[in-house]
Amino acid sequence: MPLLAVGAYVVTFWRFHLTRNPQGSLYPRRGLLTQRETSISRKRMRGLLIG
Repeated sequence: MPLLAVGAYVVTFWRFHLTRNPQGSLYPRRGLLTQRETSISRKRMRGLLIG
């Protein structure tokens, strides 16, 4: 069963790239057999900066 989980993870997250355009939107791309791409606008991002 663990090998199946590792295989599914590799197929899903192979070649994960996260790029940002000049307007600030993020574009995550991932996938081995089929590539998925999404855009995330700056307004939808939330986070915490610890410095």
